[in-house]
Amino acid sequence: MSRDATAALLQTVLGIPICPATVQSCCEQMSQALVAPTREVEEAVPNAASIHLDETSWRHGGVMHWLWIGVTNHLALFAVNRRRGKDQLNLWSPQGYSGVLHCDRWRPCSIASGTAVTPSASKAPRSGAPQADPSPERAHTCSRR
Repeated sequence: MSRDATAALLQTVLGIPICPATVQSCCEQMSQALVAPTREVEEAVPNAASIHLDETSWRHGGVMHWLWIGVTNHLALFAVNRRRGKDQLNLWSPQGYSGVLHCDRWRPCSIASGTAVTPSASKAPRSGAPQADPSPERAHTCSRR
């Protein structure tokens, strides 16, 4: 939502007269306030015992972008990247990931992170793909290439 639209919404719905420059100032203040907590989440998620990982694409101005999410039992980490490849995985976990990674069988997840991988229950198995038990004890380990 643009700063102009935000100001108009606050005026119309809540009766708060505010200019777009003030909305921008509030956004900047909030961004500064979230720097430290964001760093804590960025450090904690790759060290979690189990992460659910997914990405989705959208075009903005004709350019493809990818929204990534890593979710643990207590945290969620979001990132936007221009590429779908393993770059984002390596940014989040440059040394590889040793926990259980729940994903949709996207090959770079298993190759890039060298992790134990369990397929998401929401995805139908690909033809010829082995069925996997989602429990961590039965997860298969993928080697780093």
